[in-house]
Amino acid sequence: MAEAVVIARRTVAGIADLPIDAVSHCQRQDDGTWSIVVDVIESPARLGDNDLVAAFEVRLDERGDVLMC
Repeated sequence: MAEAVVIARRTVAGIADLPIDAVSHCQRQDDGTWSIVVDVIESPARLGDNDLVAAFEVRLDERGDVLMC
């Protein structure tokens, strides 16, 4: 699981060029693939904690190759 999260974070960082806030979901599917959701901060709040956050879903095959982002 840790390796899948690292790959997903690296993939999103390369696409979005935005600060990664969190990994909110990581689950191995019945077919052996991974589904990982990485949250990024699109627009930091000026006051308080109302950041605009986007979620990117990354799917990896059982070897760790990106199937979808």
